[in-house]
Amino acid sequence: MKKKTHSINFLILYIFSIIPILLRPKIYFNLIYSGIPILIYLYYGLDLKKLSKSFLVSLIPSLSYFIMIFFFAEENLKRGLLYEISLNLFSLKIVLKIYETQLQYAIAASFRVFLLSFLSFTTTFMLDIWQIFKFFMIKKVISFSYGYAFSIALNSVSSIIDEVRRVNFLMKNRKVSPFYKGFLPVLVFGIRYSELASISLISRGFSEKRTIFNEEKINKNEFITFLIISIIILVMLLIRT
Repeated sequence: MKKKTHSINFLILYIFSIIPILLRPKIYFNLIYSGIPILIYLYYGLDLKKLSKSFLVSLIPSLSYFIMIFFFAEENLKRGLLYEISLNLFSLKIVLKIYETQLQYAIAASFRVFLLSFLSFTTTFMLDIWQIFKFFMIKKVISFSYGYAFSIALNSVSSIIDEVRRVNFLMKNRKVSPFYKGFLPVLVFGIRYSELASISLISRGFSEKRTIFNEEKINKNEFITFLIISIIILVMLLIRT
């Protein structure tokens, strides 16, 4: 049985975990700062398939950043030993030159980007956005109008994606081209969706004075535990500096 906790706990843990990584500590400290929240996510039921998806997707920005530094490094990084890499592609010979400082910076920076991406993508699987917005609305951090507008926008994404698929399917069967002719039906669907959402809010007496019926309370013990873990991560950073 999966354990449950409020999404605000995961959000706090995530924020305190990425701050040390953004400040460019050493690689083994990066592993500690990113490893602690991942282990907690696994404890609270994170699926290993989702974890592997986050790992694979995180490789894209990290490799892109490595290639960017490799080919477009700043002049102050071009110092130290010079390495030459020869590649033979058919009859074409390519020689790549990279400096020692440039290589070290590229590895460290791309690894930091990987950890940030990995931690961010993994955290999205643990967060319930609507739960977080309800918490902020109840605490009067954000207004009900902004909170409900954002939640309606999030809920509309899946509906619009389904509508796009339906329109594409009908266009292929009817051999309608070019593809941009399907834009108008999707636009009309979006307008109808927003109109129905506004009617729904008005019919339910929407106002800033309304309350939320299914309010989810935060377990104080879990909140304190997550806060202590986050503070420990921050203290580790201060000790290191």
